[in-house]
Amino acid sequence: SLMGNVNQEAILFNDTIYNNIAFGAEGVTREQVEEAGKDSDIIKFKHLDEVPMALCMKHYGRYEKFYESFTELFKYLDEHDYEVCGNIRTVYVDGIWNQDNPEKWLSIIQVPVKKRKA
Repeated sequence: SLMGNVNQEAILFNDTIYNNIAFGAEGVTREQVEEAGKDSDIIKFKHLDEVPMALCMKHYGRYEKFYESFTELFKYLDEHDYEVCGNIRTVYVDGIWNQDNPEKWLSIIQVPVKKRKA
């Protein structure tokens, strides 16, 4: 049988492109981050407008289970008085292209947010 893991830890993320690329990697060198930030034959980077604040969540597992992560993320938004204020982004860090084991697939969901007005 197949199983996915939905990380329940949502975080607010407001940082540099360098730290965004290195996010979730332990012991990564500056050279590795800079190399990861270049286009290749299979990976293309695109410029996204800066957002002041985003709620981010790591999603481990199959893409069919994204709904579980999104459900948890939007529950967190509601409980902490945040609202979506931009386009939702998904960063595919590890997946079918480099991991045979779907449990090791890592995607990062980024939702631009702002505090809800009372």
